Amino acid sequence: MSGTISAETQLFEAGALPTGDGSVTTYKDIMSLAAEVGQPSLVYQFMSLAANNAIWSSRAAFGRFGLSSIFSHSNVDGYLAQNPKLYPALFRYRFDPNTNVRASMNEIWTALVREPTTTIDKHFDSIMGDLLKNILGKEWRTRQACCAAIADLMQSRPATKYEKYIGEIWTLTFKVCDDIKESVRNAAMALARVLVGILTRGLEAGDSSTRTAGAMLKNVLPFLLSPSGLESPAQDVQAFSLSALLQIIKKSNKAALRPFVPDLIGRLILLLSSLEPEGIEYVRLRAEQYGVTGQQIDDARLSGVRGSPMLEAIERCLDFLDEKSMQELRAALENAITSGLGLPSRVGGSRVLVSLSTRHNFLFKPYANHFLKLARKQVLDRNDTISASYSAACGYLARVASDEEIVKLVEYCRKLYFDSDDERHRLVAGEMVLATSKYATDRFNALAAEILPFVFLAKHDSYDRAKSVFKDTWNETVGGSRTVLLYLDEIISLAMQYLNSPRWALKHTAAFTIAETINAAGAEMSDAAAQVIWPGIESAMDGKTWEGKEKILQALVKFARAKNMVTEDEGRWAQIQKIMLRESKRNNAVYRQHALACLADYVELRESIKLGTEVYEITAPIIEGVLVGPEAMDHDMQSGGLPSKTVNEEIVANAQAALLRSINPLGLANEDLLSSLSRALALTARTFSEIGSRKVHNAIFEAEQSLFRKLQRALRSPVPEPLIEVLIKFVKLLFRTGDQVEQTRTKAAEAAAAFAPLTGADERMRVALIEEITGARAQERSVTVQQSLERARQAIPDG
Repeated sequence: MSGTISAETQLFEAGALPTGDGSVTTYKDIMSLAAEVGQPSLVYQFMSLAANNAIWSSRAAFGRFGLSSIFSHSNVDGYLAQNPKLYPALFRYRFDPNTNVRASMNEIWTALVREPTTTIDKHFDSIMGDLLKNILGKEWRTRQACCAAIADLMQSRPATKYEKYIGEIWTLTFKVCDDIKESVRNAAMALARVLVGILTRGLEAGDSSTRTAGAMLKNVLPFLLSPSGLESPAQDVQAFSLSALLQIIKKSNKAALRPFVPDLIGRLILLLSSLEPEGIEYVRLRAEQYGVTGQQIDDARLSGVRGSPMLEAIERCLDFLDEKSMQELRAALENAITSGLGLPSRVGGSRVLVSLSTRHNFLFKPYANHFLKLARKQVLDRNDTISASYSAACGYLARVASDEEIVKLVEYCRKLYFDSDDERHRLVAGEMVLATSKYATDRFNALAAEILPFVFLAKHDSYDRAKSVFKDTWNETVGGSRTVLLYLDEIISLAMQYLNSPRWALKHTAAFTIAETINAAGAEMSDAAAQVIWPGIESAMDGKTWEGKEKILQALVKFARAKNMVTEDEGRWAQIQKIMLRESKRNNAVYRQHALACLADYVELRESIKLGTEVYEITAPIIEGVLVGPEAMDHDMQSGGLPSKTVNEEIVANAQAALLRSINPLGLANEDLLSSLSRALALTARTFSEIGSRKVHNAIFEAEQSLFRKLQRALRSPVPEPLIEVLIKFVKLLFRTGDQVEQTRTKAAEAAAAFAPLTGADERMRVALIEEITGARAQERSVTVQQSLERARQAIPDG
């Protein structure tokens, strides 16, 4: 070689030594290549190729002799033996994306490396180091080549060779998975799949590979769970990390994965929320804008968690637990439950508790008390779905918890119910009790004496959701009303504690509870039961009117109707009578209608009750008030209750019924009976003429039937003249009610049939009744009413 050489001096024709970005042609290109491998002396080797010989400057000759012949005859073997740094570069260029470069470099590699396996094993660390150094290089083709080279290098070597590099390989691989160039990303994903394949094959191999697989897992699992893996902002990386992790867990054997299970479970629980689409929370906060409720969205999220492959992976991890790992899991699980954010993680924690309580109860039992305490703290979460999940978990935990801890759970539910002003807390208490009754039935039944009285009281809660939950608990646990009598003392005692509570919700619940005990006891109530119930029902009726109090009053009437009350002391009757009269005087119109109905029922319980005058003094002003002010019937009540017209009709109907039923002929002298009938007749006549309500007329006719039957037993001949005149007037009112519906006309005929036996005492009454029936029969179109009138006519004694 002669002359001067500059940086741009051409030594090879273009294309003779292609590199992908171009080809080695000038002195400058040779210098760059030598610098890349760190061997300046390589320049001389290439210069020998460019000698002033026609054979080297001929492109055809170069192709004819081949690059392998050139390197073979240039004594490169000796040079490479002294300069091993060339191997990493040559190995990497074998995987260059450009096919020409790849082919050339493979030819060079084949020519230079006589024993590839031995050479690679000998220079493994330097080759791997070069690949890891250049995988994040500036040139995309270098990054892509490194990915393919690492994949090839790892697949043909035992794990012990690359064990120390595994963590770095995973890290760099996932970084390149987010590369800007698609071909590089594809190469990185291919490498990642190779890594997963290598790991899973090691995990499946059994005991012989447990140590190696464990070492790999030690590096891989933290990475997959890190911000570079599952928490990566790159969706492709995130999806692959999840797939890889699930595959690892699915194919791992117990011995290999068990050391990582405690931490893995805790991390997976926390990741349940991280992997949820970000838009879910946004949509939930603005659910109404999308035509759904927040609860509907939470229900969908809950379904997603239950069907999540991550939850399946957690369940598999739980299957690998032993006593040692269970002890380690305690702290990890507690941390996940207390620090988890987002519904998926929170619900996931509760599902793990459920699984441990059911499928792994032997291992979990020593820790059940601790986690039951922890779960109790989570039930007050503001999200209803999370709260319900941990309430259910409490029920499952009760299976394996100690008796002392279950007692504490019941006490916590009672405290939550009775001491909190938040009605939602009462719902939570109910959900925990219901879950315990469902999932720990034996433990629940063992504490029935402590729990059932509380459940019976709470199922009368004014908050519908809480009421429904406690009612479900009672219905699923109790066979019938006999249970109420079994725990009657405890129920009444508990209710009495809260009858005077300053919180209206509890006060009303206690009152409803006592009323329900009367319904459960029924007409066959024992004297012992009555003795227990009486103080409670008496106390429940104290105080002013409140919504629903009429149910307590109705229960009091049932209490008075019980068989044992027939022979009861008069003191109790006097107190009941006092309560009935007092409640009938209440000014609340909605409550008054019910109070008067109860009064009408009460006055007929015993023949010895003589309340005609007292009832008249209560009902007369009420009836007259409605008759004087009929305009009130055309407007709705401001309280938002029933329309005023409907309420007033109900009030008059019940007041008339109470007035007529309160007349007790057996206990009255003729003068007093005449007075009672006369004033009742006057009010009834006005009511018939001024109020055309079917409800009112029906009530009057039904009450008259009762009155006429009482008169049948009381009247004796001869009947005083004034009394006969009053009774005839009653008869003439029967069919003077105007154009009424068939039902009302039928009731009028039935009242006439009840009066018919009375006509045997006086011919004038008999004639008057016959005339009325005959006139009504002539005008009647309904066959049913005609038949009723005919029965009334036949009931009249012969003259």
